[in-house]
Amino acid sequence: MITVGTKIRSIETRDISYLYSEEKITFMVTRDGQQLPIDFSLDKLTSLLDPKLFFRISRQYLVSFPAINTAHTYFKGKLKLDLLPKPKVEALVSADRVTEFKEWMGR
Repeated sequence: MITVGTKIRSIETRDISYLYSEEKITFMVTRDGQQLPIDFSLDKLTSLLDPKLFFRISRQYLVSFPAINTAHTYFKGKLKLDLLPKPKVEALVSADRVTEFKEWMGR
């Protein structure tokens, strides 16, 4: 459940592509490209969402498995993800999470 203006909406977990934080605001991006501000932090969402479907790739992003189109090697041991829909800011898997991320992807 999220609040949009004065309305409360229900968003199915399967419809969430990724969540990101920007300037202390957390946004949910749905599969159809809607960007909605939400009241939960990424830390809280990490504990609420199914870890089989969602992975915290960095301090800024929490991504769902179906949203990942491609992963590319990046400098300094990071990975760059092509997400669907395309994010405004590059989605990078931090170097310290790459091994865990690859294990998660392989499940």
